Formats: sequence, C-alpha cells, structure tokens
Amino acid sequence: MMKKGFTIILALLLCLSCGCGQGEASGQTPPELEAARDQALAVAEQYRDVYEGIYSPGSAGLYLTESETGEIIARFEALGYAAVDSAGRFPLTNPALVENFFAQSGALSLYEICTDGGFLCHSFYRSGGETQVIRTRLFWSDGGPYMLQGTVPVISDAGQYTLLSLELSDGVLRYEYDLPGNPPGTSHDGHVDTLVRLPLG
Repeated sequence: MMKKGFTIILALLLCLSCGCGQGEASGQTPPELEAARDQALAVAEQYRDVYEGIYSPGSAGLYLTESETGEIIARFEALGYAAVDSAGRFPLTNPALVENFFAQSGALSLYEICTDGGFLCHSFYRSGGETQVIRTRLFWSDGGPYMLQGTVPVISDAGQYTLLSLELSDGVLRYEYDLPGNPPGTSHDGHVDTLVRLPLG
C-alpha cells in the first residue's frame, strides 16, 4: 500500500516537472515508441558521469545551477545531439541537425535538459508521408525519499502524439502537437495544444 502511494505521488510530481504530460493512449506500444524509450535510456548512460558529478546523495532536492546545466548541455553537444535547457539560457546545440531534417529524409531528436538533471525528448520521424512526434521524459531516481533524485534513469512518460504543425522559417523551428487525455472540465478540457518556438541561433 505504501509503495502504491509512493508511485502515485511520484507521478503527480513528474507532471509538474519539465512539461511532463500524458503517456500512451492505448495498450499497444508502437515499435517507434519502444525505440524512443530505448534511445532515451541509452542517452542517459552517455552523460551519466556528468550527472553523477553534480548529484549529491541525501540532499533535499536537485535543482541545476546555470553552470551545472551548462556541463550537461556541453556533453550533449559533444555527443552530437540537438539540445537546449528548459530555462532557455543556452542556445540549441548542433542546429545543423534541424536543418538537415528539413532538407533530407530521416529522423530528428530534440532534447530539453530539465532542472532535475533529466530530459524531455521530442523525436520526429516520417511515416507514410506524414511526420509523427514522440515525447519522452526521463528522470533520475533511487526510490528513496527524494523522488526526483538518484542514479537510476527512469522513463516516466512516453507517448506518440498528433503533430499539428512543423516548420522551419527565418532560423526558428516551430512545432505544435496535441496532448489528449486531460479530464473534461479541467482548464484544458480534454487536451493541450503544445506550441514550441525554438530559435536555432
């Protein structure tokens, strides 16, 4: 019973952190969604040493400073990933990845480094003439009293969503997608339209 309560509290906290939203809408997991989960866990291992150098066991909370965020951003840049931070203090790393996605076929993953040291990833890929988006949230945990702390990477949210728009114009990437599943009668009344504007320079 206590474990169940812990899980519910954890889920609620994650929804408030770094834009965590709804997960899969059906019981089936598309192969693309499974691949996105695997990719997120693999990326976590690639910057684990940087994160663990920042993480302090037993502290009351982990909230990255600008310098600490910069360390993680620098690792993502060195790894060749397109990444920004949730506070918008750093420019997008490896912006050519975005430009290449629009110029050629293929896929694009955009990483947003969250204040807890985890990340939110938007993965775009083309299928059947349409572009799809997968949203994946990863955080670090140890199952202890500080739920957003630890050294075990955890996927808290992964879902495939309807992409309403996607364009690159004047050096700014804009995309919008729909997050369904919010209870009717809430402020979002059944869905959230998520609009992102991301300058490349």
